[in-house]
Amino acid sequence: MTGLKEKSKEEFVSKTKEELLKNQKQNQKNIIEKMKIYANGPKIRTKIYKSENDEQRFVKYLKKRLEKWEDDKTIYGRKMYEKTTEIINNLTK
Repeated sequence: MTGLKEKSKEEFVSKTKEELLKNQKQNQKNIIEKMKIYANGPKIRTKIYKSENDEQRFVKYLKKRLEKWEDDKTIYGRKMYEKTTEIINNLTK
């Protein structure tokens, strides 16, 4: 048909497996380098958070929760009991 532009035919060239592997390795190296840069960069939170609330009050609360977990015989209850006792022991040292 007249008046229509003919589409230019572009040749598609596929890369060999070696070229694909080389590009993939280079991309992985670039990602690792950027991760190292960001890991050594400035931290968002440089200050360690310390609660201003009373620790003894929290321990008292945990001991009440411990009574609940003692009665619970499920796997979840047992795990929560162990975690709660560990927290209490760490706070009372």
